[in-house]
This record gives sequence, C-alpha cells and structure tokens, in this order.
Amino acid sequence: MKRYLSLTGLQLTVLVLSVAFGLIAAPAAGLARNNADAGKVEPDPGRILEDLGIELDAIQIKGWARIDDGDLGGLQIELLLGKILKSCSDAKIGNGADSDDIAVSLDIYTGFSPAGSGHGTFLTAEILVDKPAEVDYNHIHCTLVGLMKGLSSEYLVSALYMGALPGKLDESSIDKVCRQIFAACKGKIIEGVRGEGFISLTGWSDLIEGGSLSADGRKINLNLALRYSDYDKATRVWLGTPIIFTGY
Repeated sequence: MKRYLSLTGLQLTVLVLSVAFGLIAAPAAGLARNNADAGKVEPDPGRILEDLGIELDAIQIKGWARIDDGDLGGLQIELLLGKILKSCSDAKIGNGADSDDIAVSLDIYTGFSPAGSGHGTFLTAEILVDKPAEVDYNHIHCTLVGLMKGLSSEYLVSALYMGALPGKLDESSIDKVCRQIFAACKGKIIEGVRGEGFISLTGWSDLIEGGSLSADGRKINLNLALRYSDYDKATRVWLGTPIIFTGY
C-alpha cells in the first residue's frame, strides 16, 4: 500500500485524522527540543548550516519501523498519514510556502529490514521539503520520530540536509566548515575520506535523536560531505543524520 500525496485540498481531512490519531500516536520527540531529564537542548542541523551561511536547497526526511506485531489496517494507515500531513500543515510559515513545497509518501512492505536485521513487515515514510527556509521542517522531523518510535522499538528516522556555499573552498576552509558543523552538533568525528575537492566524515553526537547505525562496530549518527560542483560554481554540502542516504 502506497500513498503519494501533497497538502492540496486535505485541510479538513487532516484535522479530523489528526484528532483520531491521538488515540494511537506517541508524543513526538526529535531535534531541537528541551530534554528535561538530561537538561540539554538538542541541535537543529538545518539551522546550524544556515548560521554558517550555507543556503539550504531541500531537506529529505525518511523513516521506517518494524510492524510485525501490529498488522496495520487501512484505517490505521490513513490515521498515520493524517498525522504526518497535519505536522506538515502546522510546519508551514507565513505565505511563502505552498502545497507543492512538501511531498509525502507512505508505504508498507514485507521483506528484509532496511537495517539488515532480518525479514519482516515495515512501515516506511518519506517527506521532501523543497523550500526549507519557509517551512518549520524540524517540527515535521520531530513528529515522524515520535510516530516511528511509538510504533516499534526497531525504527530509524534519517534526515538529509542539502545546501551550498558559493565558490570553491580551499582545503583549509573545508576543514574549518567541517569542524564548525561537528562542534555545533556537539559531535566528534570518527572517520573520514578525502579526495580532490571532496571530503566525507562520519561521527557521533549524543544530542541527535532518531536512531543510529554501526560502522566497524562503532555507532554513528552524523555524516557530513562537501564537494565542489563546477556546474553550480558552488561547494555542495550534505549533512545526514544518521547518514547521507543518497549519492553525492
């Protein structure tokens, strides 16, 4: 079962579904929120990039959860979709963003786990924000984290922030940007790969929520890459939590 939807013409339906969804949804939890138990504030990677002068082009948010023990029916799927759409509607700011700026897809499939943990049935969701500067994308991310966490203890939510810095950065400037981004995320670099005009780093931050992956037995939840684009005449930036899930 798959749904490909934008927000057009769904306002009333979304409001009804969002009320009903309260019966099954868990409280949202994600980036940039206050954690009362730990007394910490989680970072917002998108805002961190913007503060460094990196113009965001798009944000892609993906999530999945194992639902083997909770065979979701059609009504429950509609309720879950309603919750996501409601979060997207709430996240729109002013009159700058329109219904084409946020796209949502929801799917259920049976097969191997996206994390390689065996066979099962999984709910997957994907949200694409085309105008990040005009949308409270962090609200959407928090909602999806809460939704997936509420469905299963086996879940993962990935966010990919895509942007650019003007011109071609030299090696020292690239290193400085990488250090600034990891420092702002309260993260540490675990490993990296460097090439001509290109760098990719993975690391860990205790403050990033949504899930983690394992690389050579070490947990990672931050992935940063920079590459100069001769076509754009700009240095492209990708920041993934926990990983960049597209080619770069």
